[in-house]
Amino acid sequence: MAAAAGARAARHSLPTRRDASPTRKALVSKRSRPRIIGLVLALSLLAAACGSTTKSTSGGAGGTAGSHLLRIARTIQDMSPDPAVWYGAPANDRQMALYEGLYTSEGSTATIIPQLALSHTVSADGLTYTFKLRPGVKFHDGTAFDAAAAKFSWARAIKINQGASYMLAGVKSMDTPDPLTFVVHLKARDNTFIDYQTSPYGPKFVSPAVVTAHAGKDDAQTWLQTHDAGTGPYTLTSLVNDQAEQMDAFAGYWGPKPYYTTIKTSIIPNVTTQVLQLRQGELDVISTGLTPADLTSFQSDSAFTTKFFPAVWTTFIMLNSNKGIFKDAKLRAAVQQALDPKLITEGARGPAGSVPDQFTPYGMLPAGKAPFSPSHDPSVLTALASKLANKNVTIEHTISIPADAQASNLVQTQLQAAGLNAKVVATNDTTMLGWPGKPNDAPDISVISLNLDTANPASYFQAYLQSKGVLNINSTSIPAGDALIDKAMSATTPAVAESTFEQAATLYMNSATTWPVTNCLSGIVAKKGIVVAHKLLDPYGISFADTKAG
Repeated sequence: MAAAAGARAARHSLPTRRDASPTRKALVSKRSRPRIIGLVLALSLLAAACGSTTKSTSGGAGGTAGSHLLRIARTIQDMSPDPAVWYGAPANDRQMALYEGLYTSEGSTATIIPQLALSHTVSADGLTYTFKLRPGVKFHDGTAFDAAAAKFSWARAIKINQGASYMLAGVKSMDTPDPLTFVVHLKARDNTFIDYQTSPYGPKFVSPAVVTAHAGKDDAQTWLQTHDAGTGPYTLTSLVNDQAEQMDAFAGYWGPKPYYTTIKTSIIPNVTTQVLQLRQGELDVISTGLTPADLTSFQSDSAFTTKFFPAVWTTFIMLNSNKGIFKDAKLRAAVQQALDPKLITEGARGPAGSVPDQFTPYGMLPAGKAPFSPSHDPSVLTALASKLANKNVTIEHTISIPADAQASNLVQTQLQAAGLNAKVVATNDTTMLGWPGKPNDAPDISVISLNLDTANPASYFQAYLQSKGVLNINSTSIPAGDALIDKAMSATTPAVAESTFEQAATLYMNSATTWPVTNCLSGIVAKKGIVVAHKLLDPYGISFADTKAG
């Protein structure tokens, strides 16, 4: 991820409708006018199969009745928790428990609320942000969080230049006029800047004292692989790679005290094993990787609660229009008509998915904007395929997302029924990340589930659709679309930005190079008596601090 992140340049301005919301107005002064990218595919579920039907043998919420211990599992360790390096996915929940930023989102919504900043103002030219910081905040080592610590943390992240460092690429300088005032000067107007602060991958703060004490030769990167230096509601008390982690509630936390005082995470690569342990009472929650059969089974089991939460997480079909048979626009459109999104959604995601009615990922544009509902008619592709000399098509998906493998198989079945010779290939995330700008390396069809860094439409359009987008997997190039995206990015009102993005969406829809087939939901199963909480931008985990018994 570091290579991709390092290639990202400073962003243009992008106001969104949420700028005008009551919540946003409360945070930003009247002078203010007014999230890019994160391909986070590293879910790496090594083996996912149908769940066991063994019944639960435990009771109570969190281990035993009245317990304040919560036991979860992940399939992989994920990246280092150092916030200047981390750009993973399965451990979003851990990161948000250990580290905090200026702002966060409210529950499972995109509403922006204060975290370590109470409010901010923006200069008339949009180049200077002045943040008023929350008083009384302590790092886990007991030292105070203040403007100097904020500047130190961001300067460290900019220097290390890993993770989602692109979010700070537009910072020109920082000032600290007093302990609770943090001033940030930007190189260019960037109205996505506040959205970045709410992202799980966004800038977070570390204790200068801890980093300095353990700096070594890499600014404490080695030390922070197994320790933390944050302000969050939990502190990392142990981390044994590929085995287990433990977090304990931080007694000096500035906010509400979490119900669960200890979080134990086991690294269990096989989801079937996780399901068995949950039913046998050895785990309390499974937050990702469950198959449609697992979810359906748990839904009918009174010993568990199954919840589905919205997420900015969509499965896309991407056709390579630069080579092979899909240079033909009519053939691309016929493939779009031939594929049944309902069949793909139900087969790959089951109850944890819905058929999109918009071209953009969930929540990025208001309801009704960029509507998308292509007619399903395989006969058009059948007629065209019968005349092709070359009927061979390769479909690739990342090995890290089993649901994408199932979706790819369903795409294969439908294309073969229409007369194409379709082959499914699994690839790794590193290979897939190498495709942008190299269309001859990319397959004919990519099936990929994307969770975005922010809920701002820029996160999708600029990274995945623009010709030079760092995550333009199929190297689509539509010059008129590029121009519209640039126009939307420089718009000074939400209405103009939304309207322009919708125009761009229409061009890409008509090109039939990329389109959504499933809006993915976060399907989370917990022992009865546990009330899980969730964040919109974390499709893989739960909000530990807000999860409780009930």
